[in-house]
Amino acid sequence: MNKSQLPSLLRAIFQSLLVILIAVTPANAENAEARHEWAIATDSEVARIADSLAKLDANFRSGDYGNIDEFLLIKDRKIYAHFRYRNDYWRQFETTLQNDRKLTNQTTYDYSDSFPYNYAHPEWHPYYMGSELHTLQSISKSVVSILAGIAIDRKEISSVDVAVVDLLAGCYRIPNRDASWNMVTLEHLLTMRLNLNWRSDLPFDDPDNPDTGIEMSDDWVQYTLNLPMRGTPGTSFLYNSGATQLIGAILRESTGVDIEEYARRHLFKALAIDNFYWKQTPAGPSDALGGLYLKATDLAKIGQLMIDNGIWAGQRVVSSKWVEDSLYATTESAIESGDDRHGYGYQWWLPHDLFGERAFSGLGYGGQLLLGLPDQNVVVVLYGWNPEYEFPAPRKSFRPMLNEWLINEILARFESE
Repeated sequence: MNKSQLPSLLRAIFQSLLVILIAVTPANAENAEARHEWAIATDSEVARIADSLAKLDANFRSGDYGNIDEFLLIKDRKIYAHFRYRNDYWRQFETTLQNDRKLTNQTTYDYSDSFPYNYAHPEWHPYYMGSELHTLQSISKSVVSILAGIAIDRKEISSVDVAVVDLLAGCYRIPNRDASWNMVTLEHLLTMRLNLNWRSDLPFDDPDNPDTGIEMSDDWVQYTLNLPMRGTPGTSFLYNSGATQLIGAILRESTGVDIEEYARRHLFKALAIDNFYWKQTPAGPSDALGGLYLKATDLAKIGQLMIDNGIWAGQRVVSSKWVEDSLYATTESAIESGDDRHGYGYQWWLPHDLFGERAFSGLGYGGQLLLGLPDQNVVVVLYGWNPEYEFPAPRKSFRPMLNEWLINEILARFESE
């Protein structure tokens, strides 16, 4: 079946500037993976879900969901769709500067300047310097978790039970060190159960909000270690970006290299990810909590690696035990909003109620999503850019719509075949 024989709706999808299907030949998933490429679904395979793809494309183009940059759907290691949308971020940036006095009159920095943590500036967000590399924001945390697993596999870190103070007290101050701090382990950091007094409930523009404060500080690790504990480690979940920065510091102290270089050597090389960017914090170490930029097709490799229990192209990258432990819900209800309930593992969100007990996801500020569905062998990547304080809020959240679309339009059809 060739493209001229496809229904007109599907042909429009193929031809639209908004939709790019990345060609890989031959369309054999195993051969393509061996060459570190993605295969492409055949025309007949795509035709079975063409109307559903058209519905999703129409939803994204409606404008209701704000800035959607890319959508990637992979099944059985084949690309079924890669939608790309053009958003005029320079125009939006200029509008933001003109209309929002709150941003233009910042006392700490000038929002018109180009710098890594200016979330409105198009040189840095959402794409890095006009490239295909898109900010992952907190999906970076999930990648850092894999690096921790690799370091344990390589015996560079003894186990997840290692005490944080034993690894960091020699190079950082812990001014509020007490019995609770002494109990904190690497696993507490991975599961966001260290019980640090991380006040994300404060408004984002409040300097006492640590999500803002850490980015304004010179030393992100020291900033985190300066905070007091709020209770006994391991007793409750509290999402805490500083925990991931501490994981990055532990990796650096244990391996002798920064996480950027460690990822290059031990993760990205195995996945043939040659092009990436990782922001650096003012003190030098990489931004572990949200600084990684990847192409959508490369981020999908991270999802497929987890689906395949740590193996890529026949090569063991991280142990299957680490994958299993990472995707175990140490917290059952870390996010709970209507039907959208997520558990939490080792820096991975776990949408088990929606997609089954093996599903996992990475979520990032501004509209980033990596979703892995092992039972269906499906990987979804969605890139967007709707920063909460810089741009107007979208009229609708994309996640309920996308979840319903996946369940009713895509997974139901795949399962019926």
